[in-house]
Amino acid sequence: MSEELFTRKTTARDILAVAEKKLESGLFLEALENLETMMEMDFNFPKLYEITACVKFWLNRKNKIDSLQDDDMVLALFLDSSYKGFVEFCKKKSIDLELIAIKSIHKYVYKEIVHLMTYKDFNMGSHESKDTLILLGVAFIELESITDALKTFDYLRTILPYDGECAFFLSELYYRVGNMKASKVFLRDALFYGVLEMPTYYMTVPLIYEIKSVIEKRGLHNSSAEEINSWMSAYSELMNLLDAKRAFHSEEEILLRRTISKLEVDHRKIKLRPQVAPKLLACYAWLVTGLIIDDNEEDADEITILGRKMALIDKELVQYYIKILGLER
Repeated sequence: MSEELFTRKTTARDILAVAEKKLESGLFLEALENLETMMEMDFNFPKLYEITACVKFWLNRKNKIDSLQDDDMVLALFLDSSYKGFVEFCKKKSIDLELIAIKSIHKYVYKEIVHLMTYKDFNMGSHESKDTLILLGVAFIELESITDALKTFDYLRTILPYDGECAFFLSELYYRVGNMKASKVFLRDALFYGVLEMPTYYMTVPLIYEIKSVIEKRGLHNSSAEEINSWMSAYSELMNLLDAKRAFHSEEEILLRRTISKLEVDHRKIKLRPQVAPKLLACYAWLVTGLIIDDNEEDADEITILGRKMALIDKELVQYYIKILGLER
């Protein structure tokens, strides 16, 4: 519907509906023209100036978007970063993110990202990187296409089985579809393999905040947000806060033992001990859990030795662990 088709019976709200549809297609200049027509009809139309400011935000980036048309990946990254900047812009201006016009822009941005990465001449095989797949998965999340997001992150998991950021997204997605067991398994992986990669913008899994609360209330490892995060894996394992476990993957135990050997060397250095302790304790606990799951009697003595090593780092926490797992001897 173009401006010249508007009649005397056309209201400002009718024109806004047309503009909103154009925003869904990224037609920012055309949408702005509709908004200017609205101003002539109803100067005081609710939220008109806020919506106009939003459209101008994207018009200011139109030349950049046009210049990147030949590089799908760079354009997709630019659209994603621009939208995040747009959200901050709206917050500073106290603009309601629930406005239909803003939702239309949101839909355009993330549909375009999916289009760029899956339906144009984009060879996923040549861009099969972590950042690429995470961006595609995030776009699906933004569009509430949870099934497609799960497929994307599940695929990334086959490429990077020990990636913390990927595990966080899988935990969140399985939580959203109601599979709490899978959500806990992946959250356990995420805290162990990459707590610093937590995508807090997307995380709504309550267990994350419950684990942090336990650490804060104990009061021994809560001097900063960074310290709390560093202890989350050890606490969740030793207090069984994530009661869904899995066996080791094929080479995972070998890699874990190598990590432990390196951390034990670092832990002997007094200056490094505060930074190394939470990860070393978490590694010991992970190894114990894996050995218990394997259920091999030959591992009993090693489990006892690991328990003693853990107690040297945090005796109280380990005593709690032994009690809840019924491992008293």
